[in-house]
Amino acid sequence: MTVSSRLTQPTDATFLRYMQMSTIEVFVFLEGQSDRNFYNNIVEPILSNAGIKSNIVTARELPGKTGGKPRLLKFFEFLEQNSALLDDFKGKKTASMFYLDKDVDDYLGQQKQSNHVVYTQYYCWENYLYVHGDLVKAIAAAASFDNPTIRTGLPINNQIWRLRVAENWKEWVTFCFFTQKRGINCICNYGVRSSQINDAPYARVDATKHTTLLTLLRQVSGLTTTDFSRVFGQISQEIDELYNDDNYDLVFKGSWYASFLAKDVDRIAGGQAYNKNGLPDRLISCLQLTIDFTGDWTSHFVHPLENLLVLLK
Repeated sequence: MTVSSRLTQPTDATFLRYMQMSTIEVFVFLEGQSDRNFYNNIVEPILSNAGIKSNIVTARELPGKTGGKPRLLKFFEFLEQNSALLDDFKGKKTASMFYLDKDVDDYLGQQKQSNHVVYTQYYCWENYLYVHGDLVKAIAAAASFDNPTIRTGLPINNQIWRLRVAENWKEWVTFCFFTQKRGINCICNYGVRSSQINDAPYARVDATKHTTLLTLLRQVSGLTTTDFSRVFGQISQEIDELYNDDNYDLVFKGSWYASFLAKDVDRIAGGQAYNKNGLPDRLISCLQLTIDFTGDWTSHFVHPLENLLVLLK
């Protein structure tokens, strides 16, 4: 790459310049493409009713195209440092709102405190789908099944179902939570698609794999055997308390639910043909279609945005 070509690469400053020169009044920033429909259903009615021109921007659409929460936070910090979160450029006001997955940032003390940042109440936005969505209708649409068959095969409400799932991977959640709190980089992390100590959704913990990975955690933690037992025990107790208070969605990654629901569909089908390919992803899409986005639960996301709109006047 030549010097001249490097100089023409877009920067955060050039994106801010675009924001200032555009007719858009509110920019809504999200972590990824998969978040877009969920948040659009929440914020679009508010912005549209207020007559506000808006645009949703994902992290990958920012200069550098690296994507993810780190990129989004970097741009937030740039705007904050330049007093541009609520910008007034030649009389044209522009407001920015960032919607982020909580993950376990609250337990790590890493959440940004700003009127321009809203974190999910649960681990991530997907958790809301299983809290507020209609599992029966979503399965029927995603797997091409009839509702009565599904209701017979899944005769429990969302909360009981989620608790059953979260309990099944409770030990895995404890492993992931431990590595996050200790800043450890290993295979036991929230980034993987499934538990590394359960062979499948609803499968029991594999004792051998559990022992092997627990040993690995002790080795990479840098703690003595005694200190590791103490610290790991404290974190296990913390997870127990969250589960006992029905707060498992604070630490159970929402995207993990899909594989369990797909397993339920296979069980309910009982050998009958159904639309199986890509089912977990379709379940997530179909769940969004069953959610009431005018419900009280959206106030967590809506009220900060409404407060921001007042400042644009």
